[in-house]
Amino acid sequence: SMILNLSLYESNNLGKHLDKCINDFKPSYVGLMLHWQESIEGFIWTGEYIKEKYYDIKIVCGGFTAGYFGENLLKKFRFLDVLIKGDPEKPLELLLEGEDYQNIPNIIYRDENEIFSNRITYYIDESTLSNISFCNLDLLFDYDKYISLLEKGLGFPLFVGRGCVNNCSYCGGSSKSYRLHSERTKPVFRSFDSIMSDLKKLGKYTYKVYICYDLNRDFIKGLFREIINDENLKNKFILNYGAWALLDEEFLVLYKDAFCFYANRRPVIELSPEVFDDDVRKQIKGSNNYYSIDELIENINLINSIFGKNIYI
Repeated sequence: SMILNLSLYESNNLGKHLDKCINDFKPSYVGLMLHWQESIEGFIWTGEYIKEKYYDIKIVCGGFTAGYFGENLLKKFRFLDVLIKGDPEKPLELLLEGEDYQNIPNIIYRDENEIFSNRITYYIDESTLSNISFCNLDLLFDYDKYISLLEKGLGFPLFVGRGCVNNCSYCGGSSKSYRLHSERTKPVFRSFDSIMSDLKKLGKYTYKVYICYDLNRDFIKGLFREIINDENLKNKFILNYGAWALLDEEFLVLYKDAFCFYANRRPVIELSPEVFDDDVRKQIKGSNNYYSIDELIENINLINSIFGKNIYI
């Protein structure tokens, strides 16, 4: 398999890049990501382009938005052959091995003009998730362009886990949302060893990474301790961190010990109060991640007392 990220190229050259990759690689299946609604325009354009020029290629899609709108997407878009809802790993493996569609969990598919929806019965476990690498960039066409763009922003997104326990009212990745589009009822985390293995591979490409999966702070602290105890990883990466709740002193000290901090390349801590009004914020964020504006100011002062001018908030 190979990965093509069309957003790396000028819009007037997308067809040329797509043709070259398809002709060089000669895929039997092409997978399209439909993970957030913002990607729908590119999803439609790419699917229609491929099906018109390469009719024999099967097109499969997955992602939060795909799972939620499943059958409607197959009814509306004739270029789409199979849709995976929920965890895709085993369904995709069975699909590529040629298993009969009716025997593959988690898929919606078209047979002639009729659409069938199989039950979601496959949920990835920690062991399987931990045995997959999420940073082998040699599988990405023109990965240097991807890294260049990431380094201008928050860095490579380090994959920590899947699912959520929170119910922020705006989020398509909340606990309730996961039940709707993926039938997932609880999160699954990767092992520390697998995350650290990915970090060691990432050193070949970049030293700037990003974590925004803050639903279990003790898990993240444990990961930081593992990094501190590994001489090949301690102080090797700049970490930008998206915090879903306020940060305690123990977390900040571990963060400081595990990663690099330079005055001229300051990492970012993201805090998201969302709105000014405390009562409305409680409705939006729920009890797990709620904090008042006064508590936010106090937390910013704590961060500054530990890092001084070596961090952005």
